[in-house]
Amino acid sequence: MELLKETVPQVTRVAILWDTSDPYSVRRFKAAQDAARALGLTIHSLAMRHSDELERVLEAAAQDRPEALVVCSTTYNAFGPRIAAFAATHRVPVVSNNRAAVEQHFGLMAYTANAIDLYRRVASYVDKIFKGAQPGDLPIERPDQFDLVINLKTAEVLGIPIPPTILYQATRVIR
Repeated sequence: MELLKETVPQVTRVAILWDTSDPYSVRRFKAAQDAARALGLTIHSLAMRHSDELERVLEAAAQDRPEALVVCSTTYNAFGPRIAAFAATHRVPVVSNNRAAVEQHFGLMAYTANAIDLYRRVASYVDKIFKGAQPGDLPIERPDQFDLVINLKTAEVLGIPIPPTILYQATRVIR
């Protein structure tokens, strides 16, 4: 939310697409909701439980006319093209934690844990377990390397100038 607000300072109304049946999506929605409140943003919850509800929630979003769409769900994996079409039609920037939203579709930016670093950590844990460590004795770690992917093509289509401070933080910029 902070990156969105810094990138598009005039944003006040944000729709958040999330899946009520996915615990990960629920946690992300709550965190996004808290961050939005702290930033003075009005939230429109686009809660869905089943994939067949996507059209209904996108229609609700169209009527509410959000200034940005945050995707807190793995829904983007299956419905990226449909979400991208909605975003393009309604000229709404999409922010998510899914690189594909930015690299393959119409997303403006994605902020996510660095996958290569996560795979290295998993390999380290597997190695320790194979060498006799008990999984329950291994510490829980949080990611400490993140990627910020920005799609300048999308930004140009939407007429959003990306601030230099955001571009400087980007690990990947799509031109």
